[in-house]
Amino acid sequence: MVDLHIHAINKNEKPQFVTLMYGAFKHDPLFIQAFGQPNQQEKTAKKFLSALFDMNVMLGNQPLGIYKANNLMGCMLLEKPIGNKFENFYRMMAAIIKFIPTMLSMKGSTAKFLNDYMKKTRDAAPNHNHHYLAMIGILSTAQGQGLGRKLMQHAIQQCNQDPNSSGIALDTENETNIAIYKKWNFALKQQVDVSNIVAYCMFRSK
Repeated sequence: MVDLHIHAINKNEKPQFVTLMYGAFKHDPLFIQAFGQPNQQEKTAKKFLSALFDMNVMLGNQPLGIYKANNLMGCMLLEKPIGNKFENFYRMMAAIIKFIPTMLSMKGSTAKFLNDYMKKTRDAAPNHNHHYLAMIGILSTAQGQGLGRKLMQHAIQQCNQDPNSSGIALDTENETNIAIYKKWNFALKQQVDVSNIVAYCMFRSK
């Protein structure tokens, strides 16, 4: 029997998180638009992923991983609903300050695109408290084994157990993913155009 378990990714495993997520997303339309083709994007894209990991932690969340025999096979960035507004404000400010050097190290067009994308997709999410599934990725050699399904089940369970959450929001740039997420009872709420990218914003109510 395969030993699969999901738990928080510790700070020492951040390089593994970055490498795994880069492999999962380097051909994604968002990454190609932001960072260029895979043969020219790796350094900047990995720096961005490292910053996303740090921001997730600073906002009071825990990057989650699915492990097989203690080997990291998949990752997920799931953001909890906003709790205390004052605490969240200070956490957000600290996260923004942490993120500034990463944005400044990018080309101006890349930084502007990512900022516009994150703002527009977050604005498309419901106003009431909810979880936000920022990223979910599986090791390329482990795809097709149901690991993504287990991470999604875990995200839904976390949401259902949180009395302050009304559901889960996510966005995807791959139109083919819409049908997959609909099987999980996500509904397409809005399409957002950012440069040459269309983001499909979806929500799953509890």
